[in-house]
Amino acid sequence: FMEPSELSDLSDALASARADEEAAEKAVLVDLSSTVGRWSEALQGDLGSLDQLDLFNAAARLGLKMRGSIPQLIDLPGDQLHLRGLRHPLLCLQPAPVVPNQLELACGQGLLVTGANAGGKTIAVTAAALCVLMARHGLLPPLDPDSRLPLFSSVAVVLGDEQDLAAGDRKSVV
Repeated sequence: FMEPSELSDLSDALASARADEEAAEKAVLVDLSSTVGRWSEALQGDLGSLDQLDLFNAAARLGLKMRGSIPQLIDLPGDQLHLRGLRHPLLCLQPAPVVPNQLELACGQGLLVTGANAGGKTIAVTAAALCVLMARHGLLPPLDPDSRLPLFSSVAVVLGDEQDLAAGDRKSVV
């Protein structure tokens, strides 16, 4: 291939400009790397803060999506559990409307749930347990704001069989 002499000067100028561009890009990257290196400790701290902000943002967005609220957290022995507008968190994330439940228990009371198959027993009990756990971990559970949650020292969990609540199988237990 023979390059016409008229293009030879232009081709050399283009190659020189590309080399200058690469050198300038390298100088900028070296300068940026040096700056990042000088600020690395502060940036590591900022990264931890950004992680926390991202977590808080995700928790808030989840709470909004589930129409969650901040229940009154109580730490008084003998106080009552009042879950008003109780909705199962997984069902709140689906497009179908969710029928809320109410659950009230005095300290020392047990709960016996009976009813027909597919009547919502497991959903209600599971929703209550998940809402208690969500509140303990700083999430907005899908409850009405006038709900009252004692700060339980522990929550026992029994997982049922392999059925899927999201797919309409309603036999998982928490």
